[in-house]
Amino acid sequence: MEFPVVSKHGTRRCQQRGIPRAHLALALRFGLKRRWHDGAVLYYLGARQVARALQREPALKPELGRACGTAVVVHGDSGQVATVFKERRGIRQIHRNYRGRLHACTARRESARAAAWWDWADAEAA
Repeated sequence: MEFPVVSKHGTRRCQQRGIPRAHLALALRFGLKRRWHDGAVLYYLGARQVARALQREPALKPELGRACGTAVVVHGDSGQVATVFKERRGIRQIHRNYRGRLHACTARRESARAAAWWDWADAEAA
C-alpha cells in the first residue's frame, strides 16, 4: 500500500486523532472525492464506500472497518494531505459543520473590526 505525502499539520492531526497512515491511503484509494474550499479536495471513506471496497477486496475487511468515517483534505496544487479527521455521521455533516464554523468565524471577525472602528471613531471625535 502506497502512503501519501502528509504536511506537518496533517501529521500533527493524525497523531492527535489516532489515525494511522494506512487509513489515509485507504481513504484516498476508495473514498468519495469532493471539491473542497480553495482548490483542495476532500476524500471521505463512509459506510457505502467501505461496502463497495469490500466487494472488490474482501481481504481488507478489518482495516476498512476501522477506517470508516475517515476524511482527508488534500491540497489541490501540491497533492499533500492538509488535514485529517473522523466524521462517522456522513459527508453531509462535514459540510454543515465546516460551513457553520466558517460563518461563525467570519461574523466574529467582522464584529471585532466594527468594534475597533467605532472605538477609533469615538477617539477621533473627542
